[in-house]
This record gives sequence, structure tokens and C-alpha cells, in this order.
Amino acid sequence: MGACGTSLYDNDSTSDIRGDYLDKLKRGKTNEEATKELVDANMNIGDSEEEPLFWFALADTQWNYRRLLPEVKEKALFYLSQDKEWERWKESGKKKLSAWKRTLETLKGKLESPQPPIKKLSKYRFYQCKWN
Repeated sequence: MGACGTSLYDNDSTSDIRGDYLDKLKRGKTNEEATKELVDANMNIGDSEEEPLFWFALADTQWNYRRLLPEVKEKALFYLSQDKEWERWKESGKKKLSAWKRTLETLKGKLESPQPPIKKLSKYRFYQCKWN
């Protein structure tokens, strides 16, 4: 994982999950299809350190667009209840550990609150090139 800060999207993995999820929706996938494809692609890598980040990013992104699926919420809340996720930040010092804890507490509060109104996503427009 490449992390440059303590906010949720300050690392490569979570930014990629958010981008990939939104890309799939813009390409016309349903919420369920996009989620299944992401889970299938990411849960087979066997990286237990990255798994919580996957669920955090997917749950947060789905919540932001009012598409949070119950099983995604459940997984994210499970990992939010684990102290293990804090371990990666202990070596960075108390200040960063405290900031990461606040990030996770904010996410937990968000996931337990009502979702905002649904956000529409514009689908990609694909143009066919006409070659002479």
C-alpha cells in the first residue's frame, strides 16, 4: 500500500477502489454488478492487510452515492470494530495513529447514519470513429 496521509483516500488502494467502482457505474453496470466485479477481483489477492481498506473505500463510496449495499456496510463495520486496522499506523507515531483513528471513527459514524439523496452519474459516451 502506498499511503501519503491518514485520510481514507490518501493511499493507492482506496483511491483505486473508488475510481474503479465509479468507472463501472459510468459504463452502465448496476450497483450489484459493479460490486460483485470488484469483490471478485480484489478478494482473491490474499492480502489480509488490504482487505479492510477495500471494504472501507467501497462502503464510503457507495454511501456517498446512496448505493450502500447491506453486505458492504456489514463488512466495513466488522473491520471498523477491529483494533487490528490501527496496527499499521503505530510505527508512524501517535499523531498519525490518532488521525487514522479519527478517520475510521468518522467513517463508522457516516455508515451508521442515513444516506444522502442518490447522486446521478453520467454514463460515458462512446463515439465510433469513422476512418476515411
